[in-house]
Amino acid sequence: MKKTLAMLLALTLAAAVCAFAAADEADFLGTWYLNGINMEGNEINPASMGMEMILEVSADGTYVLSTPGAEEADQPGTWKLDMDDGVEELELAVEGVDDDFSLKIVNGELVGEEDGLGMRFGREKEEAEVYTPAEPAADAKEEDYAGKWTAVKVDMDGLYADYALFGGVMGDFTAEIEGTTITLTGLIMYDNTAVQAAFADGKLECVDELGNTITAQLLQDGSLKLVTAAAEGDGMTLILEKVQ
Repeated sequence: MKKTLAMLLALTLAAAVCAFAAADEADFLGTWYLNGINMEGNEINPASMGMEMILEVSADGTYVLSTPGAEEADQPGTWKLDMDDGVEELELAVEGVDDDFSLKIVNGELVGEEDGLGMRFGREKEEAEVYTPAEPAADAKEEDYAGKWTAVKVDMDGLYADYALFGGVMGDFTAEIEGTTITLTGLIMYDNTAVQAAFADGKLECVDELGNTITAQLLQDGSLKLVTAAAEGDGMTLILEKVQ
């Protein structure tokens, strides 16, 4: 009788452990939406850039990461559950990449970080307003440009992201304008660099010592659009707001 009871207890305990493991696995399965990208403590919702990323975790040990509307094909891979300091985590093996990416469930969301880049997935997609620059100010005068400006948005292939997301990596970017002199600081290449511009057609335009063309143009909402056209390679488009 004791042996039978002990066997029943062991089987019951084993079943409970299996049920617990299955419940944990089920928590990770299904559809997840990327609602936050975090870098250096700053987070943006990719929906604010018109982007969407969906993670589908299947029970057969595979997953697919898709970006609707993008030219890139869906990214497939495999997953497994692992333990990290006693916390179950979803370990994604990305095809063609040596390093795995791990996600943990925190407050009902999948969160993880790799090389300083954090990602936050939720069961529901969080909506966000997509930023679109205002139209150029038709009656801008030279004196309207005077003051100190700081970058708040950066163009990423036609989609504008918060500059703060990259500020910790690229550093703050400012433009101080006095008359037609523009003093730029930031983006590594500019360290309190003063350039002499010309004012025409409501815009300030100049060429820096590296041969890059810099154009500053006031927009109708009071912000400043600054475009650098590199002599070699790609340029950059920034939206700045006046700070003083």
